[in-house]
Amino acid sequence: MHLAGRFTSTRTLRRPDLLARAVRGRVVVITGASSGVGAALAGLCADAGAQVVICARSADLLEEVASEIRSRGGLVDAHCVDLGDDDQVRAFAAAVLRDHGRVDVLVHNAGKSLNRSVALSGVRPKDLHATLAANYIGPVRLTMALLPYMRARGEGHIVNVSTAGMLMPAVPRWSLYLASKAAFDWWLRCIACEIADDGIDVTSHYLGSARTKMSASDNVLTRLPSQSAEDAARGVAHSIAHRPRVGAWRPLFAVAGMSALLRGPADRLAARAYRRIPEPRLSASRALPQEDLVFGDPAELAQRCG
Repeated sequence: MHLAGRFTSTRTLRRPDLLARAVRGRVVVITGASSGVGAALAGLCADAGAQVVICARSADLLEEVASEIRSRGGLVDAHCVDLGDDDQVRAFAAAVLRDHGRVDVLVHNAGKSLNRSVALSGVRPKDLHATLAANYIGPVRLTMALLPYMRARGEGHIVNVSTAGMLMPAVPRWSLYLASKAAFDWWLRCIACEIADDGIDVTSHYLGSARTKMSASDNVLTRLPSQSAEDAARGVAHSIAHRPRVGAWRPLFAVAGMSALLRGPADRLAARAYRRIPEPRLSASRALPQEDLVFGDPAELAQRCG
């Protein structure tokens, strides 16, 4: 399955010199870089000569990544940032500009994965707010904070590490995750039209399944073809080096077209799959209610109303 994952991933970086040409001496900001794809990408960019600025919520893990990069002679700054906190996002953007004067490449890699049915999330407002904050609102806020300075310089590159789920049919239990990723994906695609004449390129990189902490707890994704975090990072590095509008495993475009044409049958198939595939154990065990239902027991009300 691991070998198959390499064939179902995006184009990967095969010439490190092209990445070095794109980032050497430049400031590369990478969110969600305390582990997985973000950490591996930070190492690739630092080895290619970039001044890397990494951020994440996990301060200890972030410092481990930074120490590893420094041990190889790389340049890296690490910031503990919660993308769900507006003040922290603005302070992070200000710190980057104060310390480095510019941002050449902004990589939105941070994200919150959530594989949980609406039946379990319905009484957990944290699922809604935390997922939207990490996958949509935070990245929008950071982009809007840095964008005026990129436009003033007349150059820059914004890379959104999105998910291949954007090109797939509807997937049960991934509603909040995919909706939040789609929101940022569409927002960035729309503003790309507005900033194209300012010398700023935008890349939507649709990442396939990767063996990271985000997928470790899912009992379905672990059975699918997947790539290592390092291979996935080389795919993102390819997008940084070549600046395509879209980075994705090419057959997914055919899947996207068929999903649109056959939406009804695809949705019915997904509904049948939902009934057959159990809730992920870890997700179910953590789905403790945070609030009561708005009007008592639904079954009791349904019976009372006939």
